[in-house]
Amino acid sequence: MAEAATDLRAAVEHLADLLGATDRSRVNAALRLLDADADAALQRKMDAEPGARYLRGVPKPAPNGDAADHWEDGAGKGEDLAERAGRGLRFLRGPEFMAAGSSAPEVLVPRVAYEGCVTACHGRPRSFKSLATGAGAVEVAAGLPWWGVFAPARPLVVGLVLEEDGDKLVRWRYGLMAAGLGLSALPDNLRLLVRAGLNLEAPSERAEFLRHVVAPERLDVLIADPVRSPLPGVDGGPKDGAPLRRFAAEALEVVRSLLLVHHDVKPARDQQDGRARAEQASGGQILSVADVPIGFARLSGRSALVEWSLVKVGADSSPLRLDVEAGTDEEGGFADFLRVRATTAGEEDTQDASSRERVRSCVAAGPWVTASEIATSTAMKRETVDRLLAQMAAARILRAETGAAAKARGRNPNAKLWGPFDE
Repeated sequence: MAEAATDLRAAVEHLADLLGATDRSRVNAALRLLDADADAALQRKMDAEPGARYLRGVPKPAPNGDAADHWEDGAGKGEDLAERAGRGLRFLRGPEFMAAGSSAPEVLVPRVAYEGCVTACHGRPRSFKSLATGAGAVEVAAGLPWWGVFAPARPLVVGLVLEEDGDKLVRWRYGLMAAGLGLSALPDNLRLLVRAGLNLEAPSERAEFLRHVVAPERLDVLIADPVRSPLPGVDGGPKDGAPLRRFAAEALEVVRSLLLVHHDVKPARDQQDGRARAEQASGGQILSVADVPIGFARLSGRSALVEWSLVKVGADSSPLRLDVEAGTDEEGGFADFLRVRATTAGEEDTQDASSRERVRSCVAAGPWVTASEIATSTAMKRETVDRLLAQMAAARILRAETGAAAKARGRNPNAKLWGPFDE
């Protein structure tokens, strides 16, 4: 009925334009009748199944022409204020508001997942945020501590929406994770959706996904990795982030906790970035919805630093060092088993992570520079830069060129130039 009403609305509007109607009151009256019919049909459906919440996901014409900002659901979003007031939109008195539900969110996973809250795992590419998040998800789905240290309230039902890697790679990697925990198979509580090609910026697809795919699973935690795939506007400004904020709010009506995996913004050209760790997440959109921002920085080929910054549910926690424990094949790749273990980060880990980011930012802004140029730009000692460059080369973050390769870049062939490993 809602879809038919939408078609009729468009037809009435089009006819009014063709007739050149100057009196919009009659047109608006016809549109209100169509809306009333659609609302009555939805209400009958809701009355037939008490307690169910129906997301209609039907775009409504908006004054500014942006239909994405005006959509309807069973709670009446997208209606004008008079209509919403008729449905019960009003201020609640303090005692009435507090009596409507529990005031304290349940701690699902300490320092990681809280009921009704959004967690954001963010960091530069290849900082182990996806690997670590996936490993933690497998653990709590089996009732084991996240990263070996944060015990869940109980075995949690976790949904993973993975858009970056294909089925074969995901199956191999998660099989290694199960083996790393001594499991013969992945937990039944773990639900995976790989490369579904979702567009969650479209109101109708977002509504259908949450209603038909997510809600029936009764998830404790829903993880979107990376969130930029189904919600590309997250990389833009505040206006572009509106679908992300809507998705977070709507998702938390059908799941208990939401975890988003995303990247940090690229460094500024002048290498100066005095913002808090959480503010470096892309476009600021992640920070606007995140209650628990968790930043990742790669330390080596098998370790990362994890930092909590600007957490809403409590004080920022002490940083951790994550180490990836795995078997190794002949070429140095993962084999046999894989798990992630956390320990308290030492002062050297924290300082080195910060210094490495400064070096990496310098190289990203002006690729193929010498160690002396990096030392001058970052105001670090040359011996410190040399040590960090050796570590980052071993971790396959940076690589060096010299000789003919340096000459081809217009530099002295005797110079040793540093640039991104994957360039």
